[in-house]
Amino acid sequence: MLRALARAVNGAMTVGAALIGGAVAPASAQDLPDTGVEQHGWLSLGLGTSSVAGSLSAVGSFWYTRRALALAFQSTSNGAEFGEQRDGLALLAGRTSGTATRRLVGALGLAHVHSHFTCEDFCADVPDATHLALAFAGEAFVNRKHVGFGVDTFGALGASRASYVGVGLSVQLGRLGTRH
Repeated sequence: MLRALARAVNGAMTVGAALIGGAVAPASAQDLPDTGVEQHGWLSLGLGTSSVAGSLSAVGSFWYTRRALALAFQSTSNGAEFGEQRDGLALLAGRTSGTATRRLVGALGLAHVHSHFTCEDFCADVPDATHLALAFAGEAFVNRKHVGFGVDTFGALGASRASYVGVGLSVQLGRLGTRH
């Protein structure tokens, strides 16, 4: 799905450039000049804390960036070992900027948040809840060509049992510091 979206964005940029420049779009990808377009893709894994009481947070994200556009799929888990847990799955779109050794990325999107309790007797009357919420994510990291280390912030804003904010330390693995 991300590849299809990337192809659609790339196609729109090619058509837009052709219209603005007054040129005819190339017949094939081989006819395209090498523009040195920056594109990066990485897996980000982080651990930290969140606003859910007594919580440990884990976040995993796959990011794809092309020029300043950033797209992400993110999974989060927030909560104490016993008590309330809030797990989220989010699709995000935003912006990125950086150099070959530093990157900053931020995005907004939609999250599916599942709130549940891991206790047995004292909270049996509390039903699970599932909500749609506004998701956000941000990363700042330093990197080499294929590995980076940084700080993640993430969260969801919605109904009271769907909202959380988290921050943690992260490692990034993938294509980070090259031009393609």
